[in-house]
Amino acid sequence: MGAVYQVGDAAGWNAQGTDYKAWASNINFQLGDTIVFNYNPQMHNALEVSSADFKACSGAAPTVAYTSGNDQVVLSTPGEHYFICSFPGMCQAGQKVKIKVSSSSSDNNNHSPPSPVVVPKPPIAGTNMPRVYPIGCSASSPLVSFHNKLGLIALFTSCVFFAFYIH
Repeated sequence: MGAVYQVGDAAGWNAQGTDYKAWASNINFQLGDTIVFNYNPQMHNALEVSSADFKACSGAAPTVAYTSGNDQVVLSTPGEHYFICSFPGMCQAGQKVKIKVSSSSSDNNNHSPPSPVVVPKPPIAGTNMPRVYPIGCSASSPLVSFHNKLGLIALFTSCVFFAFYIH
């Protein structure tokens, strides 16, 4: 498993002054690395395109279209990969990036450290939220149903009380 890089680091994937060419030039991408596009899907997307479409800022014939707002792309082939945002004016404003993936594993000594840990966006209201359990509690714990009714604070308090009770 390779490193994970958030495109644009903390700024993410938007057209607001991020120099994606400079960002990509500082990283020696390897096969198996993952790039993550974080953006507002109502204002942006990430399209993988040909070299010609990259130069022309054309999203008319993408190889792949990413539209979730938190897209993870595993770099599984060596060579150059081109990504643009096809929303009007975004690519022209600089929201495009060329990713060069090394075909040689001998370059691993030059492998750049990953960008800061990607923090997922908060879920949209009404969607399934991931379950988070305090240390010592699991999804199979009877306290989980308690968690569903009273929330994470009550579950955590119960787990702490239970931990002190059994010791």
